[in-house]
Amino acid sequence: MDNTKNFSSCDVVRTVEINGESLSYRMASGADIRMGLRPKKFLIDGLIAEGDIVLISGPSGGCKTTFTDTIGMLVASEGIPAIGLMCKPGPLPVADITCEDYQGIMRRYVAWNDEYNDGGDLDGFSAAEAIPKIDTEDGLQALIEMLRKKNLDFKLIILDHLQALMKGDENSAKDCNKFMDAVVALSRAFNNAT
Repeated sequence: MDNTKNFSSCDVVRTVEINGESLSYRMASGADIRMGLRPKKFLIDGLIAEGDIVLISGPSGGCKTTFTDTIGMLVASEGIPAIGLMCKPGPLPVADITCEDYQGIMRRYVAWNDEYNDGGDLDGFSAAEAIPKIDTEDGLQALIEMLRKKNLDFKLIILDHLQALMKGDENSAKDCNKFMDAVVALSRAFNNAT
């Protein structure tokens, strides 16, 4: 099997034989790595790049949901600076999927818009609750279909929180890998949304 076609031209491709199978791998110098880097486009300057998959973790009550809701509203705004962060000029469509505190999102949305957006609305900001387990094929497809009905090219999809969105055991590597596969599939369904 020739898997060298996925390598960039600056990589030195090596092939080794392991158990009768020919495998290729990349070998690049520091200069090659620097040449091969593409500048990142950030949704939030210096913090979250387009296409990244980001996990925010911390203790219960640590304001993770408040932080992610705020990030979502920043991205959905027209580049309004808030909490010391600048985002890519928008508005860019955001889906905030919560299984934890839907009423809290609504209160934060109103408060954020009153404080930073003269009481206006963010047309690209969408919130949803009671989502099926996305680490099941039916659950993932249901979420993708629900989001596609909005007819928006979502640039940021917030999933809050892991335990409520996965059927499997959050302490099982196998189950977490299945969940991450679903997250990647969701991102790809929306042109590599962050």
